[in-house]
Amino acid sequence: MQYLLPCACGQKLRVAPAQAGGQVSCGCGQSLTVPTLRGLKALEPAPDKPLSPTAPGWSAIHGLVFSLSLVVAAAGLVTAAYYLWLYSAVQQHTVDYTEQWIAESAPVDTLTPVQALQVWKDNVESGLHQELTPSWVAARAAAAHYLFWVKVGGCLLAGGLLPAIATLYIGRGRKN
Repeated sequence: MQYLLPCACGQKLRVAPAQAGGQVSCGCGQSLTVPTLRGLKALEPAPDKPLSPTAPGWSAIHGLVFSLSLVVAAAGLVTAAYYLWLYSAVQQHTVDYTEQWIAESAPVDTLTPVQALQVWKDNVESGLHQELTPSWVAARAAAAHYLFWVKVGGCLLAGGLLPAIATLYIGRGRKN
């Protein structure tokens, strides 16, 4: 239960029983003595809501910054989660098989000169075809791309949460 302590300037200050016998300052600068517990009961009881707002609470700008920050943070979280999921799926395919590939295509070293000439003639007639990118090289490129977007999502998440948290503490008055 709180009570209203009148000041000579006409304002009424909220006081609690815990402040009984102490001093409080009015907005006009005057120092008032809070009555004892018995004296507090003679004062007018304070309504549930403050008479004048001591804190502005949320302004339209606070609400807008908070909302936009949460949207950015949510977009960052979704981006990071999606690309992390893709990254984890492709990461298992990035094992380098270059040595095995070379070993399988290395019988050219064991060919006789006549056989090597025949392989050369076959390649001249049909061409070497299009260059083939090994699957693990493509998987590494995809993993690097996905990891980049995971980092972008993390930055968006942090960049959205920091202003959202800041709006909870900055620019708002304190409630007494």
